Amino acid sequence: MAPCGSPLTEPTHTDGLAPLLGTGPAARAAAWANSPDAYVPTLRTGPRPIIWLDAGTGDQVVAHGLVRMRAELAASGFPVSLRLRPGGHTFAVWRPAFAAALSWYTTSLEP
Repeated sequence: MAPCGSPLTEPTHTDGLAPLLGTGPAARAAAWANSPDAYVPTLRTGPRPIIWLDAGTGDQVVAHGLVRMRAELAASGFPVSLRLRPGGHTFAVWRPAFAAALSWYTTSLEP
């Protein structure tokens, strides 16, 4: 996995994934199938990509989800790094997080 913004383990807005996936049983199944909470425990053994997780400490829903996700990924054998930095769900957090993730990612790659 390449560096990314603040991944969520579940939607945090009141409409959930309805604007993206619609409503009804098929939409709920699609949302669950794309939730790290659902699929991380089912991942098979094999090569593990390095994973960077990052969020602002003021973004409590995301930060809490990432702490859980990091534990799940580590328990499944993924090399995972979690950084929580001061701030909220804003570019003031994402900008330095992205720069740090790129630096970490490029130095973590095998030659």
